[in-house]
Amino acid sequence: MPKLNFSTLLISLAEQSGLSKKAIAERANISRTALYNLFNGEVSEAKLSTIVNLASALDIPPIELLKPYFNSLTLEQGAEEALMTHIDSGFLADVTYPDNSIVFSEQVFDKVWSVRNTGRTTWKNLFLECQDEMVYMQGFPVGLQPIESKIPIPETAPGQKALISVQLKAPLLPCSAISRWKAVDADGNLVFPDKFPLYCMVKVVGM
Repeated sequence: MPKLNFSTLLISLAEQSGLSKKAIAERANISRTALYNLFNGEVSEAKLSTIVNLASALDIPPIELLKPYFNSLTLEQGAEEALMTHIDSGFLADVTYPDNSIVFSEQVFDKVWSVRNTGRTTWKNLFLECQDEMVYMQGFPVGLQPIESKIPIPETAPGQKALISVQLKAPLLPCSAISRWKAVDADGNLVFPDKFPLYCMVKVVGM
């Protein structure tokens, strides 16, 4: 049974929580034996409710554990070696400027996202690149303008969180504006082509 993806993530999350294994088991309403089995990647007998309870005990969204849990259940025998280079990501939160926040005309502001490395490979030499095509009206840009269109993503180990920040400039004219960003490698290739982009969506008002 492949086990690195789920068990490594679970162990990392448990360490980050600062809770003892006993406390985690008690909060999740499971035995310590059941918890140790999950740490060892023995997930085939685990109930779905157990995974949800564990997510609650670790104070994380259930999807962060459910996705690798289901992956562990459906991986074919012999796939573990092939997946040693698996790379994946998960969105956690808008740290600054959540959807429909107000910004002023031509204001420069920092948009920050919180993400987690949900794969098996450390993120190295990755970048967040703006995917927008600038549109102009009466000679003025009507979208958000990145101060830099390509931002380094911090080196992030599997299971770890990362904060990614980009600087954006609001357009002169009041409007609703959105900026979309995706991860690329050093050669400019999309790393997660099928994933929904990180985005910043704001309402621009006059001074």
